[in-house]
Amino acid sequence: MSDRALVDAIRERRLAVYRTDIDQLQEDANHELETSSDYAGRSLWELLQNADDALASAGTNSADLIGAKGLGFKSVLEVTDRPSIHSGQFDFGFDASASREALRAIDPDAPDLTFRLPHTVARDAVTRDLIKEGFTTVIRLPFRSVAVRASVITRLNALSPHFLLLCRNLDTVIIDGAGPTPATLIVSRPRASGLRNASAKLTVTRDGETTESEWRLWSTTAAASRDDGKTLSAAIAVATTEGFAVPAEDDIPIHVFFPTAESISARFLVHGSFALTSNRNNIKLSEYDEDVRKALQSLVAQVVDDIAPASVIRVFGDVVRATRTSRARRPDRLIQQAVSSAVSNAAFVRLIGGGRSTPRDARTWDHELDELVLRSPGSNLRLPTRELAPVFAELRSTFGAEPLRAQDYAALLAASRIDTLPKALRAKRGCGRRRGSRGWPRSRFSRNAQSRLHATPFADPASLADHI
Repeated sequence: MSDRALVDAIRERRLAVYRTDIDQLQEDANHELETSSDYAGRSLWELLQNADDALASAGTNSADLIGAKGLGFKSVLEVTDRPSIHSGQFDFGFDASASREALRAIDPDAPDLTFRLPHTVARDAVTRDLIKEGFTTVIRLPFRSVAVRASVITRLNALSPHFLLLCRNLDTVIIDGAGPTPATLIVSRPRASGLRNASAKLTVTRDGETTESEWRLWSTTAAASRDDGKTLSAAIAVATTEGFAVPAEDDIPIHVFFPTAESISARFLVHGSFALTSNRNNIKLSEYDEDVRKALQSLVAQVVDDIAPASVIRVFGDVVRATRTSRARRPDRLIQQAVSSAVSNAAFVRLIGGGRSTPRDARTWDHELDELVLRSPGSNLRLPTRELAPVFAELRSTFGAEPLRAQDYAALLAASRIDTLPKALRAKRGCGRRRGSRGWPRSRFSRNAQSRLHATPFADPASLADHI
């Protein structure tokens, strides 16, 4: 049977169903209208998802594809009423106006129906040229109107490239016709299913200008705890500059491979295979949520172990702060709380004298007294190493770290570079001048205390602490 004959046979078989069951026609029309409405605004992402799945090697398990229901293609009805597909020997499309006469012959009041009834569609010049260039499949979507075309161009020009960090097969998107020169979005990244601190690069070219961004990736897949054969996935991607993890310029929405309308105030990329509402814009509660959140928390533990502690505070600080003011039990807030908890409870703060502590258990200071330390004061003081000094304020305000106590200062002095208190006071005044302050902080030492301590040896920290 030729391709044309096959397309005609499929159409006639469906029309025969409608002749014997007119209710089925109305049911199909209602379902098409509902589906296209549910996926409104998602046509671009659905086409990219279809492209990623189409690039999978033959025999790939459906569980390893991004798409699930096969309904997303109907979202193209928001931009076209005459979609056509050209691949190999097949050239077919869907056209409500072309089907209208056949449907009205069955029922004069028959509703319009685009899908379900395929028609043979000849290849136009552009399609023929693309096939000659080596493209195996061409999907043609003639715009409904000039206004629709303008809307699509606006969306294409604003397309964020972050989804490419998560695609399983797609690595290049070329946008031609939306500007004076073609735009390209390219990702370079490993394709393994489980990654830890892997390098990735996004290259975006628009209007002749190219920008590159470096990223680090952490990802995992696991079977659902329900043991029903479902595979779950999670991933985190963090931007880097000169090898150091940094927050992205703006918040990045939660991704379920592609962006949703949900945000957790994250300036890094978070992906989880959460259940989505029918329009794929919002996350909904499901029996797999806890498994995916636990997978994300495991990845967070890897991230904070792999990047510098100061970077952890800068990258995750916004999420931790947002969690303090949000206790809602919505799916997005539960994800936010899970990420925040994993960071806040991780012992990633490196301490002077060795060891690590959680951020809330560390003690910070607002001066340079630590410069006097010659030998280790002991990790029991929980003093962060000098590399964290630039983020002490955020460590306190966001993560709840406490300032040094009076007895902590005494222990520091006991481990100082000098052996008399006058020398310590002079050195401290010098440190204070470099910081733009004078002498001891008034909240710590009064003038009388300084006078009494002036000639006091401080070999015994306990005796010093009595004067403070």
